[in-house]
Amino acid sequence: MVIRHSGEKFQMSWHNIGASLNGLLDKIHDEMYKKADQARSEHTKHVENWDQFMEALDQKFVCLAPWCDTVKCED
Repeated sequence: MVIRHSGEKFQMSWHNIGASLNGLLDKIHDEMYKKADQARSEHTKHVENWDQFMEALDQKFVCLAPWCDTVKCED
């Protein structure tokens, strides 16, 4: 067997394969979630102004910016 997201290769016995696969699928799900969560966290920046926003965006970050829902604040 090969786990696609990690490249890990191993053999698994046919004996009790159903229970083994259930556990393996839970492990794969947890690992993929942790990897995606870490990637999101590493590529998110808090920005306070337009220059910071554009710089972060150019670096392909997800930008978190304050929003007050008023024209004065948005300007």
